[in-house]
Amino acid sequence: MEKKSLAIVISLAKSHIHYCKALIASIEHYGIENDVIVIKDGDFNITSIQNKKQVTVISTKEINQFHDFKLTGLLTKINICFLSKMGHKYDYYLHMDADSIITSSDFKLKLNDLTGDFYILQGKAINYKDEKLAKLFNNFAYNPSTFENLTFHLDHMWYFSSGHFIMNSYFIEQLKHNLKTYRSELNTGFSKQTRFKFGDQGFFNFVVNLLCIENKLNVVGVNSGIYGKAKEAQHQMLTLNTVKDKVNTNVDFIHFTGPSRKATLKAHNFGAILYFFNKLFYKNAMFFYIDNRLRIIKYYFQSYKKRIVLKLKTVFKIKN
Repeated sequence: MEKKSLAIVISLAKSHIHYCKALIASIEHYGIENDVIVIKDGDFNITSIQNKKQVTVISTKEINQFHDFKLTGLLTKINICFLSKMGHKYDYYLHMDADSIITSSDFKLKLNDLTGDFYILQGKAINYKDEKLAKLFNNFAYNPSTFENLTFHLDHMWYFSSGHFIMNSYFIEQLKHNLKTYRSELNTGFSKQTRFKFGDQGFFNFVVNLLCIENKLNVVGVNSGIYGKAKEAQHQMLTLNTVKDKVNTNVDFIHFTGPSRKATLKAHNFGAILYFFNKLFYKNAMFFYIDNRLRIIKYYFQSYKKRIVLKLKTVFKIKN
């Protein structure tokens, strides 16, 4: 059987550059040799990432010239649909949010044995008839009842993070078809006023469940990653030593979402591993230390600046 090609696609915002460096270092560390495509959302310099051998950087401004959907912000990853038009055509696309790191040798093996149409890497099937699960689904995906002409399998709804998935190129045309229909309802931010929640997350959940109703999609639930706020004591196989030794840790990746992000690398849960990969990205230790210190200084400067601006606005509002 002919081996199917796969590209790793990373959606990158300016604030996540240091995470992205750690992610790319983890890809290299585990000997994953697939092409890496970084979709950069914004005008900022990432020459050090672009210079990596297996990495191609494409800006949203560049790729958005191939369509008129204005896919930026929380819609950046939908640009995967148009990579083939730019010559980046593959059988499968693995998407990883930039604020992630790979943490197990098994992940590489899984990428070599793909037969399904869509792999959910962070999520699972839920029973929407459960009131608590329904509320969660409504808040972070979409409310099925708002689509009056559609009947979903409520006792088996796929609910997942749109940050981590693997999709067969077959899925792209289905995604583009629905994009034409629902683009006006997709928000680039975290608006709760639209039917699709969290930018593209609700949209991806919607299309996957819709295609399952129509028996057009073979979905595989893997759920092989954890979030950065997970406790280290709950994952005893996941240590700096096991990562360095490149063994199976039972956790394929860590996803550092908003609540788990810290100013310094080591302050994160699993911070030693994050620090290890971020430092590994640099060929020169001095460059790492300088870059890391500058980032921390800038972080606190921006944080205090926001507080001061907010305080001044409050004061002037009271006076007026």
